[in-house]
Amino acid sequence: MSNVNLMLHCGAREVQLSELQAQPIPFPTATHKPMHHDKFQGMVKGFLHDHDYNIQQECHALTRNGSRYFGLLEIEHNTNDYGVVVGLRNSHDKSTSGGIVIGNQVFVCDNLCFSGEVKMQRRHTINMERDLPELIEGLVLGIDKQVSIQDERIISYKDTNITHEQAEHTLCNMYRERKLGSSKLGKAIKEWDNPTHEEFAYKENVWRLYNAVTEVSKGNIFGLPRLSKSLHDHCDELSGYAVAA
Repeated sequence: MSNVNLMLHCGAREVQLSELQAQPIPFPTATHKPMHHDKFQGMVKGFLHDHDYNIQQECHALTRNGSRYFGLLEIEHNTNDYGVVVGLRNSHDKSTSGGIVIGNQVFVCDNLCFSGEVKMQRRHTINMERDLPELIEGLVLGIDKQVSIQDERIISYKDTNITHEQAEHTLCNMYRERKLGSSKLGKAIKEWDNPTHEEFAYKENVWRLYNAVTEVSKGNIFGLPRLSKSLHDHCDELSGYAVAA
C-alpha cells in the first residue's frame, strides 16, 4: 500500500481501504456513538485536501478484530531530514477517543515519533460528528506552526552535546517512569553507544539520543504517542528547548 513504515504489534495488521470500508460498526447506545473508521480517516483527508496538503503516502491498520484503528498520512512538506506525518486513531470498543497527532519521520532510519502530546481528541458521544469538523480544521490549520516548532526543536537537539552519563541517566529515567520497557532500555543504551546508522555516530548529542529511542521503539505504533511525549520532554530539558520556548 505504501512505504510509510507502519510497524505493527500485538496482533495489528495493515489493511487496504476496501477492507477498512467494509469493517462493521457496533450499534450506538445512549452514551456511546461510534464513528466508522473509514469515515473518520476520510474526513481528515478531506480537510487536508481542502487546505492544499498533498498526501504522498498513507497506510491503515486494525487490531482487536477491527475494533481499533490506526492510520498514517504522510503529507508533502518542505522539511530537510524528516517528513511530516499525520497519525489517526479511532475505536469502536470505547478504548480510545477519536484522535489526531502530528509526527515526524526521520528519513535516515525511517523512525517515527509524534510531536509531544495528542493534538486533537474527541470522545464518541452524541455530538462527536457535529464537533469533529471544527476540531479537525483547527488542527490542520496549525500544521505549519507545529512543523516550525519541530524544526527549531530538532536544531536544538543537534546543537546540544551530552555525555554518556547524561544519555544513560535519561534512558533510565524513562524506564522508571514506565515509558520505556526493560528490554527496550537495554537496546536503547546499545543503540546510543553504537548507532545502527552512521549518520548519528559522529556526535554525542541529544539528536543521537532521540533517534536511539525511536530506533528501538519500532513496532509499537499504538503506544508511540505516549512514549513520544516522554521522549520530547526529556530531550527538551537536556537541550534547553523547553526553557527557550
